[in-house]
Amino acid sequence: MPGSSISLGQVFGSGLSALDSTMNSFQTVYGMFEEDRNRRREVAFKADSYKNDAVIAQYEADYVRAMAAIKAKEIVRSFKRQNGAMRVSMAASGMVMSDGSAVDALMDRASEAGRAREMALHEGAMQAWRHENQSSQAHAERSFLISQSKPGFMTRYQQARTVWGEVGKVRDTWTNLWDMAQAG
Repeated sequence: MPGSSISLGQVFGSGLSALDSTMNSFQTVYGMFEEDRNRRREVAFKADSYKNDAVIAQYEADYVRAMAAIKAKEIVRSFKRQNGAMRVSMAASGMVMSDGSAVDALMDRASEAGRAREMALHEGAMQAWRHENQSSQAHAERSFLISQSKPGFMTRYQQARTVWGEVGKVRDTWTNLWDMAQAG
């Protein structure tokens, strides 16, 4: 460009500067959206963790309930075996089973077995309730986390503003370079 006040080196240097500015703007916008994606991934991971905790707690509740039922049945079986052994022993000793202390002893044992059975079922129900409560709490934590992870209007507005600002910088940089090239 003979007679021009701007050299080709200056235009080339300004072009590199414009390219660098464009890349910086791209990195700013890309970084902002990548940060948002990473935050969403983290929230999704935590939400899945809460979901798994809820499922595990529900399985534990079901397991505790089943084990309490098995324990209650075993208490009844054990009572029946012991009661049968007591009847045989009393009958072998010549006791009459129609009334008196023999019947009282058997009734007391039946009452104890009934209380032990009810206690086993109650303890199982309470443990199951605790696990179900943990499950409900994990579901609630997951729902809250998911609701908090959704970007609101202001977040989207800030993102749009950042993108628009970076686009303006790129436009101004390349317009200045174009004007410089035209002047030269």
